Amino acid sequence: MKAIIAIPVYLPTLTPTEEASFRQVLRVLRKHPITIVTHEDCAMARYLDIAAEEQKSIDVEYFSHDFFTSVAAYNKLCLSREFYDRFSTYEYMLIYQLDAWVFSDQLDYWCDQGFDFIGAPLYHAFDLEHYSTSLVGIGNGGFSLRRIKHCMNVISAPKHVPYLRPSGVIPFAYYDAKCHARPKMRLHHFLRLFTAMFLKIFGVHNNLAFLLRRHINEDLIFGTWASQSWVVNANIPTAQTASRFSLEVHADYWLKRNRGKLPFGCHAFEKWGYEDIWKEHIKL
Repeated sequence: MKAIIAIPVYLPTLTPTEEASFRQVLRVLRKHPITIVTHEDCAMARYLDIAAEEQKSIDVEYFSHDFFTSVAAYNKLCLSREFYDRFSTYEYMLIYQLDAWVFSDQLDYWCDQGFDFIGAPLYHAFDLEHYSTSLVGIGNGGFSLRRIKHCMNVISAPKHVPYLRPSGVIPFAYYDAKCHARPKMRLHHFLRLFTAMFLKIFGVHNNLAFLLRRHINEDLIFGTWASQSWVVNANIPTAQTASRFSLEVHADYWLKRNRGKLPFGCHAFEKWGYEDIWKEHIKL
């Protein structure tokens, strides 16, 4: 089968925005199989009632409660073989978190493009509320389409060999250092940067064992970094193509570049640009 839509759920209740998002995906993607991914202690009554109201059948897959206690714990779920084994009969998985919004049914189209991982363009963060205009790469995981075989290949790859090639290590290390050295980089920043890059080329703090242990966001490992990896070959789209799939930070810039055409979906729409951008298209 082509694709499954997986909706991670932590709590038995929904906020009004989450309910609107949930109803939207049930309506727009109703011809596709939809599964809620949750833990054994989470009552599903409200979700099932909403699905019944929308006349859409859904399934529920239960995992350990430990995977739903924090962002880091959820990251572990998305980096576990158990997670993808449950959906191994499908070629693709669309992860749809309930702070996402889908505008139209483009799922078959994006599956047919053959990408291994696609999500909104990612930017280097100054902090949790401010982002630079320096592009990290591709793959915000909150609304992302991933080839299940690709994810399993990454998880099964050798854990102690360098993950990123030098062509990937250098720009990531540079922009990370630059973003954390406001307002300008000084000599000691450059020395630390060059030392870190040299060590990373040989696998120090640049292997799957380290990345998994440090709870590095799973979307970076499967998306942006996979395109620069020694251990897997990944087909990751350009930022321009990804912007037609989904948007999050700097959505205004990409919508202008795309001449106002809406993407397949967006993520964290209330946090990033709702009043200025999304309110016209997302009615809560």
